Amino acid sequence: MNYSPHLPEVWRGSLAIFGSQARGEAREDSDIDMLVSFSGRVSLLTLVALERELTELLGRQVDLQTEAALSPYLRDRILQERQIIFAS
Repeated sequence: MNYSPHLPEVWRGSLAIFGSQARGEAREDSDIDMLVSFSGRVSLLTLVALERELTELLGRQVDLQTEAALSPYLRDRILQERQIIFAS
């Protein structure tokens, strides 16, 4: 299996979808909202590169968010509706 060069060599964390994709309300032109968490620090450049790579891989615009960057007004709803698709 080929791993993204933009992920830390040993990644411990999770990847989840939220928003219209998680609620089953996505349209053909909807983006994919993803929530990512890492056990360690990851640079902004790594996050941007990962977002671009996921967009290319999935063929749809990906909006990658970290839990720390979530709006306090939306945080509870996002955490409640998220669907974890990968965890290590």
